[in-house]
Amino acid sequence: MVKRRRSANETITTVVDGTVLIEPVESVESQGLAHLQTVLEETLASGQISGYILRTPTKAFVNLKCPDDLLEYAMLSSQAFETSTQISELLQLGETENIIIDGKTAKVLCIELGTSTLSMFMKKTADHSDVLSKILP
Repeated sequence: MVKRRRSANETITTVVDGTVLIEPVESVESQGLAHLQTVLEETLASGQISGYILRTPTKAFVNLKCPDDLLEYAMLSSQAFETSTQISELLQLGETENIIIDGKTAKVLCIELGTSTLSMFMKKTADHSDVLSKILP
């Protein structure tokens, strides 16, 4: 089921089968995000990833195969970026470009894209370097 509504700040919120998509009305930035979202949807359809969270300063795009776990995925994503920033500052490593968290059954690839952040959740056997090469030019 798809529901669309327009809010006062010129964004469009779309709910598709439990997936919440918040997207802006056409702008230059949204065209770049639209291309990125297209690549992400293709990667999701290929089975390489099980979901993603793309956050910009003003909006978020979320697509998870199991939307019931949205809170857990969002917390993991946020804490990964925060912790990597703290470790980078503590060890004076410089700017963090991407992070890979490798668990027993899954892994998370977190990428900083300027002011936006992208977290992709995938099976442990997925090739994160292949996914990364599709996302970054």
